[in-house]
Amino acid sequence: LGCTASDGNLDVLTADHEVLLSEHAGLATVGESVLVDAGTLRPIAVTRIDAETFEVTGTECSHQHCGVTRNGSGWRCPCHGAVFTLEGARTSGPAPRGLTVYDWM
Repeated sequence: LGCTASDGNLDVLTADHEVLLSEHAGLATVGESVLVDAGTLRPIAVTRIDAETFEVTGTECSHQHCGVTRNGSGWRCPCHGAVFTLEGARTSGPAPRGLTVYDWM
């Protein structure tokens, strides 16, 4: 995967980064995520959504920039309780927007 994004969040990639699926065995399973150091303040998350779909998101909450963690079927900010889908959409809590979503190819 190579990915880039720029949406105004602090967690923005400044260059393409390569993630080799062969180096992340967890991505063989639907619903699993791996965290990847991409040179951002917080790691990016690569999640296998289904057999052929991956989502690449930031792991920084848009509320007060805390790092989110996996929580069941999504992401949760431990600082103030914002909740996000695996795809990065905000579902509840004080975050003003979802997680950064990176285009990948």
